[in-house]
Order: sequence, then structure tokens, then C-alpha cells
Amino acid sequence: MTKKQKHEKQRIEELKKKKRFIEETAVFIKGWKDLAGFPKESSTHILEIDVEGCNGWITPKNTDEFPTYLSTHTFYGKTHAESTAMLRECGFNVTINNWDKEEELI
Repeated sequence: MTKKQKHEKQRIEELKKKKRFIEETAVFIKGWKDLAGFPKESSTHILEIDVEGCNGWITPKNTDEFPTYLSTHTFYGKTHAESTAMLRECGFNVTINNWDKEEELI
């Protein structure tokens, strides 16, 4: 194995450890009420949740970027995984519940 290959293998292992740590320490969010109760700010973004409207916004603190809308579909189907990834990228260590998971098992 070359030095470059060893370095790449080590880098991949470090990324796997980091991913496992994030997944193990993430807060499980069951619904909009839980998300509204989560800390409102990360180092880079502000989280604004409308529980009654079942939606929200992830607003960057850097005003050059556009806010991201969290739709009523945030907890459904494949969107829950995309929402989880988006929130994590914005500094919110959460795992969004999949409200369709029972239907997927049928």
C-alpha cells in the first residue's frame, strides 16, 4: 500500500468516526414542537419554527445567503433525511423523525 493510499484510508476512517459520533449524539426530533424547542441558533444559522403552521426557516447569519424553507413535508418520506442533513450542515445536530416509517414497513 502506498503512502497516499494509507493516508486516504486513515482519512476515511476518521470521517466514519466523526459521522458515528454525530449520529450518536444527535437529538431525535419527533415533530415540529420538538424542533421549536431546540436551541434557536448555531454558530452560523438561526432556526425559526412555526409549530401551528408546520413549517420554518433556517436563516443564515451571513446576510449574503438566502434562508432555507422547512416545508410541511420536512418529516415525511425521503425529505426527513434531506432535512436532517441540511440542519446538520447548518450546525444543528438533530435527526428528524420519519413520519412515514410505519407505512414503509408494510
